[in-house]
Amino acid sequence: RNSDLRAVDLRKIQTRQVNLKKVKLAGANLSNARLVQITMVKGTSLRGAVIRKSLLVESDLKKVDMRDANLQQTFIWRSNLTGSNVNNVRVAGATCTAVSLPDGSRISGAVFAGPCDGL
Repeated sequence: RNSDLRAVDLRKIQTRQVNLKKVKLAGANLSNARLVQITMVKGTSLRGAVIRKSLLVESDLKKVDMRDANLQQTFIWRSNLTGSNVNNVRVAGATCTAVSLPDGSRISGAVFAGPCDGL
């Protein structure tokens, strides 16, 4: 809570049932991470974070700033991104199944499998 982890290297981190409130992860490297049942709320920033080739499962990322983040080749399953800022998020090759995204999301050019609300 209220931590500043900007630009920290968290590659290959494996975490489950974590609650992040007002944590700054802007520019952090979360490549090859396994993030299961993560809760991030308003005030948490993933702006410009690298989350490539990762797994994001059953997570709640409501109202998170994800602008310019890199989610390429990431598997996103049963997660809620409602209200998050996803402008310019790179998601080429990502797989999205049963995910709620903000209305009007601009993440064109992505490859998605399965139903994704808001696309």
